[in-house]
Amino acid sequence: MSKRNDVHISTGNMEQFGQDFIKAWKEGEQGKAVAIDSERVCFMDLATMLSTLSEKRLEILRTLQGQAGITTYKLAQLLGRDYKNVHTDVGMLKDIGLIQVGDDGGLMVPYTRIQAEINLAA
Repeated sequence: MSKRNDVHISTGNMEQFGQDFIKAWKEGEQGKAVAIDSERVCFMDLATMLSTLSEKRLEILRTLQGQAGITTYKLAQLLGRDYKNVHTDVGMLKDIGLIQVGDDGGLMVPYTRIQAEINLAA
């Protein structure tokens, strides 16, 4: 798996997400190429975004940038944290796509930068 530059995270509501999806779908039906500059992860509100991307989870992402291909056990050792808590955090980050499992079975972060956007109307 190769690294991509950016992942874009944002807040919004279901109506906004739906409108974005419909717009992309219609452009695709018309044969228009839809440029995707970065991957997207969307949260319903700021509280969910902040609790999901806690300081401990961001530390995991930063560590995996320099230690790609390691196991959750080794990651817990590097961080000096309890394996069970790291396992839970890694699972959450895998669920939203910020951590992936490489061809070698080790953990990796496929992005070099996270860009966050907070929608005040959400």
